[in-house]
Amino acid sequence: MNKRGFTIVELIVTLFIMMVLMGAVYFTYIKLLKGFKSESSKVETQIEKLVGVELIRLDLEHIGYGIAEDETSLIINWNSNNKTLTLRSTINNTRKETLGWFYVDCTGGTGCNATISSLPVKGQSYYVCFMDAIDKMSRGKGIVNVDQSGGLSFSSTPSGGSGKYIGFPVTEEVYNNIANGCNVGYCNIVQFALSNSNLPNYCNVNTYNLLRRVGAQAINESGGNPLINCVADYTVTFDLDTDGDGTVDQHGYSLPAVDKNGNGIDNDEIRTQLKRINFYILIQEGLKNPKYNFSNVKSCGADICINGIDVDLVLPDNYQYYNWKAIKISAKPMDL
Repeated sequence: MNKRGFTIVELIVTLFIMMVLMGAVYFTYIKLLKGFKSESSKVETQIEKLVGVELIRLDLEHIGYGIAEDETSLIINWNSNNKTLTLRSTINNTRKETLGWFYVDCTGGTGCNATISSLPVKGQSYYVCFMDAIDKMSRGKGIVNVDQSGGLSFSSTPSGGSGKYIGFPVTEEVYNNIANGCNVGYCNIVQFALSNSNLPNYCNVNTYNLLRRVGAQAINESGGNPLINCVADYTVTFDLDTDGDGTVDQHGYSLPAVDKNGNGIDNDEIRTQLKRINFYILIQEGLKNPKYNFSNVKSCGADICINGIDVDLVLPDNYQYYNWKAIKISAKPMDL
């Protein structure tokens, strides 16, 4: 019987073949792992983006909500120089106690009665501001108590005007003028701004966090919570009906209204003209890839901008090694 074993040459050839196979498996694994990390990062960015985009859309849709017509603070203001967008309404979309409204009739001679209410939580007291239901003027503030059956009682009630009022809940900070964003009445103030503080280490170092400032943060233009990370740039434009015929005649305008009387834009002009707000944002997707070359670009003056959209969004230095996504949020204000 032949008991001859493997020769040295056969062993060397076998080991060589195994090394080649193991090397191929290793490099395939590394490539798949890198792809997995890149796709995971993109998925995380997309989830973050969806949450942030939805909150921006809600804030844009509710500008002017609950704000009386005699209010002098602008319900929306875009400063293109320092990239800040300031919004005013009684609603803060991250505070449930600011949702809802109710109608109060004080004309019956027997006190004030709430005949319609959409306040969402029973057994709770609400800080509220009042607007005259007829002439839309501000009529002060008060505290409303909602019992377990949904009935309303008042610790203080509005007076003057028509005697018919709409009440809008606000936060305690607004009610006590700690963070009141209005000059005449009472409202929340929300502001979007860019900041490179506490930027995640996976972001291009020349990008920013998009901050959402609320209340005192917005009033003082400091602090704020990061809403979307790795933002290269953002801008805002407005679609206007300047002649009152019901059709937009100014697309992509740089201000929320055209000054008709020469005294600066006021809320009446905004309410009359503003039909749609367009919020554009340029976001990094995924991680840095030194072998990648992002090429969907165009020149915009001395800068390089992303191509294919109707506004200029500036790419940061070393943009080539990242993937970039331009997002447009288009919102129609609901209650101007």
